[in-house]
Amino acid sequence: MNDDRLAPFILYYYAKQGEKNTPYFNHSYELSNAVSRADEAITGAWTVPAPPHQLTVDEVGTFDWVKQIPSSTSNSFPFQIHGFYLLETLTNAYIQNSNQDYLHYGRDMIQSWDSKFPIADSESAYKWAFDQHGTALRTISFVNYWNESRFLMDTENAEFHSQLIRMLYEHADLLADEEFYKAKHNHGIFQDMALLMIAESFPELERAAEWKRIANERFTTQVNHGVSATGLHLEHSPTYQLFLYQTLIGMIDWAEANEYELDPEAKRRARSMPEHTAFMIKPNSTFVQFGDTSADVLTPDSFPYIQNYPELLYSVTNGEQGDMPKAHIVQQDEQYVFFRQHWGEEAPFNQSINFGMTAGFHGMPHKHFDDLSIDLYGFGADYIVETGRYGYARALERYSVFKGAAHNSIQIEGEDFPITADKVGMSQITTSKQLSNGQYFASGQHQLMTGTTHERSVWYDTRQTFVVRDELTSNKQNAFLQRFHLAPGFAVVTQKNDEVVATHTDGRTLHMIQLPTSTSGALEVGTSHVSYADYTWFERKQLITRKVMQAGEYVTVLHIGKTPEDRVQSADLIEGEEGNVLRYTLMNGHTEKVQVD
Repeated sequence: MNDDRLAPFILYYYAKQGEKNTPYFNHSYELSNAVSRADEAITGAWTVPAPPHQLTVDEVGTFDWVKQIPSSTSNSFPFQIHGFYLLETLTNAYIQNSNQDYLHYGRDMIQSWDSKFPIADSESAYKWAFDQHGTALRTISFVNYWNESRFLMDTENAEFHSQLIRMLYEHADLLADEEFYKAKHNHGIFQDMALLMIAESFPELERAAEWKRIANERFTTQVNHGVSATGLHLEHSPTYQLFLYQTLIGMIDWAEANEYELDPEAKRRARSMPEHTAFMIKPNSTFVQFGDTSADVLTPDSFPYIQNYPELLYSVTNGEQGDMPKAHIVQQDEQYVFFRQHWGEEAPFNQSINFGMTAGFHGMPHKHFDDLSIDLYGFGADYIVETGRYGYARALERYSVFKGAAHNSIQIEGEDFPITADKVGMSQITTSKQLSNGQYFASGQHQLMTGTTHERSVWYDTRQTFVVRDELTSNKQNAFLQRFHLAPGFAVVTQKNDEVVATHTDGRTLHMIQLPTSTSGALEVGTSHVSYADYTWFERKQLITRKVMQAGEYVTVLHIGKTPEDRVQSADLIEGEEGNVLRYTLMNGHTEKVQVD
């Protein structure tokens, strides 16, 4: 490959041998517009999914891959440019209509990039040129491009294909380097995939057998670490549950179509992932926004092979297709618990009350300080909602979503994000069940705050009222802040030291009451923000209750009403023979009880 005279001729004959491999298809990519975007690209109008989306390239051969990428707060834009998302678009467009101009432009892109970023300079090069994740995606794009372009090779193009094979060899060497590898992270999975693609696609290369061994061993370790035995992704985000499933199922499809080997247990775990997803979706067809999750509307097309998962199909189609889930309360390993009032059998599907709580600290990737945070939806929209991810940007909004102040849980005042790797495993959902009286119950606990154990228990009476008990034990006296962030559109109409009534513009009402405990608190209304879609930032109200104590508790009543009058008139916690009972009376005079024990 380093012999300028022989390599082009060797590659010319090598490329003509054998059948075309089945290409790798990333199920998270949008293919319907590949041709239109490719047509624009070859005129110099580049488009990638991340803001600011557009880039004008007058001459690709002289394009400056650093200075001509506009300065932006979005990290995703330069990442996707150097990850060669556009080359993937060009290749997919060629597969659809055989326009060779797409492949010729892809060749020009590859040659332009290679001339400016020699692999020997990878350690000191521009950050996005050799980002671990981006390098893997670029490599996958190169392999897919080679798979299509090599059959059009003539002696004139043989020199370029020799260059491309040399680049693939160098990229494989870099991906195999232990110091470059991202272990225990979804980025490492992409590195494994890229390395395995080179090893399987080019078995004649000198190190191919070694690369194959390394990639398979790492891939198996990564999946078994990052996806639980039940198929739950352990990076604390419903969005990544879907994204990694899309990625892995594309890898499995590619390997099986080409008769390549992958670890059977890794494949089983990947194929189990959609079984969790039905319960992560709210009745409005969006994910519960735990961790790095946005509120994009989901459709059946979002999930490869959704027909194999009838409960997921039912959930995402609002009950129009598939099989109704049998469960109304579900615990997913130690990471999530969800309550669903109904699945459309009692009232319109999107009117169901939906509750979620998250915990589980498995590692730093995408980890927010949101342990025991809750999300509450009902009667067509959100009541209490998590902040979301904002978007991968160098922005204060992005930094703020990780902090305790962004979540519906409790933090020590002044302590932002004390999570370190030595605390892995110190957070979990512990219990979930339906009680004999029909109520739903869940609890969890964590020790991620300094010197403190936080246990949260939640009871739901299935009649629009939740009781949240937070028990805190610390090694010293602290000021604790309990927060509940309301959905945009709620305005506070009543505020006292121990209760708040907030009514939405659509008439729905949230009534929060802090019941008396051994430690009194001070309740105030503040502002915060929610990001329903990337790079959006909507102001909303938050309810903050401050208590100073070393050991003590909050007992909070949350009643979600359909109308401004649908709220609580009085509430008392009564200790009886069967334990503590919350007795509350609504404004219409109706009295209910919640067993709190």
